[in-house]
Amino acid sequence: MPPWEGKRVHIANSDLDDIRLGSDLDIERDRETQLDMIDQARPVRELPLELQDIIYEELVLYFEGGIAEDMLIDHLESRVGLYLGERN
Repeated sequence: MPPWEGKRVHIANSDLDDIRLGSDLDIERDRETQLDMIDQARPVRELPLELQDIIYEELVLYFEGGIAEDMLIDHLESRVGLYLGERN
């Protein structure tokens, strides 16, 4: 079984790692921090697992030096196109 099969790969950037709640029990400040986090929250659209697998497989080949950039693009266009065609 490929190492990526059945796993979700999140491609996202988050500033939440930089947010820390206070350790001095400043309830009002912590409440404001939490409200800011809620205001900044956005839904994440994930690619279907099948598409994630396709992308991961091709990127592994590319980063291991097995294929060139133009071949990576051709493979992705072809495989994603087939996937989308099968879904219609």
